[in-house]
Amino acid sequence: MSETELRGGNTVGAARIGDVVHKRAAPWTPTVHAVLRHLEAAGFDGAPRATEVESLPTDFWRPAPHPGAR
Repeated sequence: MSETELRGGNTVGAARIGDVVHKRAAPWTPTVHAVLRHLEAAGFDGAPRATEVESLPTDFWRPAPHPGAR
């Protein structure tokens, strides 16, 4: 799979590989993952899915579908 560098915002070092965004994890990553899991459990599907944390400092995200694509 090809890797696409993502630029702008708070995405330093982020890259998209396939449909997963790989970015540097931070100390708050476990808290963010807990909030996202709560939103998913509550039925909210408009947030990205944190798929895994391989080992710090890498974090993997599956972006939410764009609202216009539904």
